[in-house]
Amino acid sequence: MEKIDYNSGMPLYLQLKDIIKKQIMAGHYSPGVKIPTEEEYCKKYDISRITVRQAINYLVQEKLLIRKQGKGTFVASAKMKKHLPKLYSFTEDMIAEGRTPDSIIMNSSVMDADEEIAGILELPESNKKVFKLCRVRRADEVPILYETTYIPDYLCPELGRFDFSQVSLYKVLQQEYELIFKYAEERYEASLLNKETAVILETAMNDPAFNIYRVAFLEDSRPYELTYATGKGDSLSFTVTLVPETKIKRNY
Repeated sequence: MEKIDYNSGMPLYLQLKDIIKKQIMAGHYSPGVKIPTEEEYCKKYDISRITVRQAINYLVQEKLLIRKQGKGTFVASAKMKKHLPKLYSFTEDMIAEGRTPDSIIMNSSVMDADEEIAGILELPESNKKVFKLCRVRRADEVPILYETTYIPDYLCPELGRFDFSQVSLYKVLQQEYELIFKYAEERYEASLLNKETAVILETAMNDPAFNIYRVAFLEDSRPYELTYATGKGDSLSFTVTLVPETKIKRNY
């Protein structure tokens, strides 16, 4: 166990910060795990609560720790990585990263689409109903995204019978309804979390966030999904592969 050097010229809170940081980097505390309380650190290293609080504050600022009101302080989860040209599935991507995905269902119902949603999804006059699914997407029980998704009822009747707290929506659409996906269009905008969404994502109001707008299409170019999502800025990482628009001509 690393010890605090009381005779060092280095402030005690910085020493503790480095100790906790090394423990996190070494895997002593896994992402999503609650670290010891301030009182436990005080007893373990014979230091004041103010010293502990300063050390933890620095690690929170560095995004290595996150505070959850009434629950304690936890190791921040690794960022969800999205390679933008790839049509992704949250559930499958989290499993591929060795994390445990799940969802908290906030709303699951069939509703009449308003004019905007009906237009985006190109709903037929004979059926303008959509299946609405509001979910908090989590990895290792840490909230990452708050999504509201609309699926045309004419394409997927009785979609509400599935439990999407554990089951992948995309997998159901492919396996149960035999839909063949082709491509999706997404737009990303940087923003700050409002109070309501911050509570849902268990973080602070005005923390950085990404707003994501997504429309996905079938093989015959019919839109089958409309999603509005908000993700925590410190939990998302985007990768884009850039290629030249035209080949460079060389003279030999």
